[in-house]
Amino acid sequence: MGRPRKPMPQVPAGARRQWAADRAMWAPMRSPGRPEPSRAVQREFWRLIASGVTTVQAAEGVGVSAPVGIRWFRHAGGMTPLSLDEPTGRYLSFADRDRAGDRDAGVLR
Repeated sequence: MGRPRKPMPQVPAGARRQWAADRAMWAPMRSPGRPEPSRAVQREFWRLIASGVTTVQAAEGVGVSAPVGIRWFRHAGGMTPLSLDEPTGRYLSFADRDRAGDRDAGVLR
């Protein structure tokens, strides 16, 4: 049935009368959870899957928990959702961006 609702807080002095009713309709705030691992980690996970290892072994191989690996596999329907090739030179690597930022800031390495 679910957990019981918290009692409604008292309406602040001077607030409009509709405040409590509006507050009752708000959805509960959800935590966004942990950030997704990088695409490089996911790409390596799918490479391991393609090589024939189990989902749990692939998850452990890239440093994520077994439930995360199973969820990736299940949500993708067993097919890799991204290209297994390394990214092309269209975007700068982190090291290149860092070097360009240092150059713009006048730092020499």
